[in-house]
Amino acid sequence: MPIRISLSLLISLCCALIGHGQLPAGWSVDTTLYQYRMTVTGVISNNCQFENNTNNAIAAFVNGQCRGVVTTNVTNGQGKALGFLTVYSNTATGEKVDFKFYIQSSGTEIAAIDSLSFVSNSSQGTVATPFLVTNNHSPNNLDISNHLIYEDAPIGSAVGTMSVTEPEGQNVIYSFSGNGPDNQFFTINSNELLVNAVFNVTIQDSFMVVIQVSDVQGCPYLDSLQVVIQNTPNTPSDIYLDSTSLYENNKFNYLVGHFSTLDFDNPNDSFTYTLVSGNNDSDNAQFTIIGNELYLNSKAIYDIKNTYHIRVRSTDSHGLSFEKIIDIHVLKIDNLDLPLPAAAYISNNNDGKNDYFVIQNVEIYNYFELEIFDQFGQKVFHKDSNYTNEFDGKKDGQVLPGGTYYYLFRSEKKTFKGYLTIVN
Repeated sequence: MPIRISLSLLISLCCALIGHGQLPAGWSVDTTLYQYRMTVTGVISNNCQFENNTNNAIAAFVNGQCRGVVTTNVTNGQGKALGFLTVYSNTATGEKVDFKFYIQSSGTEIAAIDSLSFVSNSSQGTVATPFLVTNNHSPNNLDISNHLIYEDAPIGSAVGTMSVTEPEGQNVIYSFSGNGPDNQFFTINSNELLVNAVFNVTIQDSFMVVIQVSDVQGCPYLDSLQVVIQNTPNTPSDIYLDSTSLYENNKFNYLVGHFSTLDFDNPNDSFTYTLVSGNNDSDNAQFTIIGNELYLNSKAIYDIKNTYHIRVRSTDSHGLSFEKIIDIHVLKIDNLDLPLPAAAYISNNNDGKNDYFVIQNVEIYNYFELEIFDQFGQKVFHKDSNYTNEFDGKKDGQVLPGGTYYYLFRSEKKTFKGYLTIVN
């Protein structure tokens, strides 16, 4: 009996055979051999370009064995060609499922780089967000090491070094995208963003550039970076001390006044004050600065020194500094006759206590002459100037007898007289 086959059935069978023959060798599965299944809604991305030919195909593999094949013959509302792939297994969970895709127009079989773990009766991907069957991922997470640059920075100055996350570890190329509003103000050198203009923060204080990053396979990634323009730090221009005078006979470690700094660039900046060497620094050693406070370490006496000379530096948070000479004036108290702040006795037993005739703050008396006499009027010590508290109760290396001695400590303007007891 002859077998009759309809023309339509013959055409269908031929098309099926032709379609099957187009797939790579090994892309077939006997579904009767497996008891578990998982579904995957997938879309093909070939070097970050969606492949929308409905004759393309996706296949699933476990340990190199095909476990499912489907053509991407469904188009979703976004114009992407999807494949509803069933993956088969005899293990309910845990098998690693790898993927390949087939490009019908070129007859190319390509391995995908992402895999899934088999879970029976589960679904991976949806029509709206299908699983990406791809051989390459685009870079992502564009960043730059520094978003700030000072105004007046010369053309060619570096803003910072750009970086991205590259999933496959490929080299990338940075370039400008045409829709960046401020791209023309910058240039790119490898991965560095450089300025191509001199900025003025009063005209524009921030810029937006759009960067395209492409890996060596051409996968693109687009993102934007903001560059903020900062004021160029300027050197402080003046130092103020809110009080530049004090009355004599002050307490030791006396608070003279508070410093402040004029800085047009940033009036609210923080400043560090220090005493520094240089012109007019002759009395720096008499003072201490704590924070912005100036202290006189010793007792001021108008007839001895009526003006102190110091040199102060103010340094801002950028390390820029300004120095100023400041004079501190001592005010006289009428009818005040202050005694010499000196020791009343010395003992030359070398015990480290009262071994010398000590005058407090002796540095300010450097032009005074000192003479010491015994009870018979014989001079036992003499120094024309620059006494440094060295008299130890000896003459020519010999210990002087114990008793009361008389001293004169004088300059052209002031004379101190007093008694000194030597205890042996």
